[in-house]
Amino acid sequence: MEFNNIYEGLISGKEKIALVGLGLVFVFIIVLIIKSIFFGASKELEMIFDPKQPIVVSENGLYGYVTHSGEKMLDVKYKYASSFYGKYAIVRENNEDSKYSIIDKGGKAILSSEDKPVYVEEIDVWIVDSSIYSSKLKKVTEDNILIKSYLGSGMFSYTDGSKFGVMDYKGNVKYVLEETSRILEK
Repeated sequence: MEFNNIYEGLISGKEKIALVGLGLVFVFIIVLIIKSIFFGASKELEMIFDPKQPIVVSENGLYGYVTHSGEKMLDVKYKYASSFYGKYAIVRENNEDSKYSIIDKGGKAILSSEDKPVYVEEIDVWIVDSSIYSSKLKKVTEDNILIKSYLGSGMFSYTDGSKFGVMDYKGNVKYVLEETSRILEK
């Protein structure tokens, strides 16, 4: 009995709570470690290193794609080739009047443009010919809308020929400017 009284006197109620909390943190860390070992890397790491993503290679000033195992995926025939952004990449054929194209992993051109398309990674959209396209390359903006620039936070400046404004990446107009106003570009 004396021993129990001595033991109870050594640890106060606040210390017991602190020890329980520390134990819970320890268990949480162990669970995270086990999860990463048995269930793979985090989503963030997969976005940085995706072994399924093609690698751009260059030979004699032209570009093509190979797999991570070194197998040829798309012929070395482009005078420009970007990395893949998800399922798509930007390329330009090696001829004088070639346009830029957004291709899939099979090399099929999905969209083409005189101007180089832009992928906005932050919000997972494409800008092609002054229009916004979703990550699945479906046009978001109406035909009369021209995107001027990306302003950040998912917002774009736009014009429809008669007025200027701000719209979000889904094509929703958020603000229309008065004639004498202007949008400050980045």
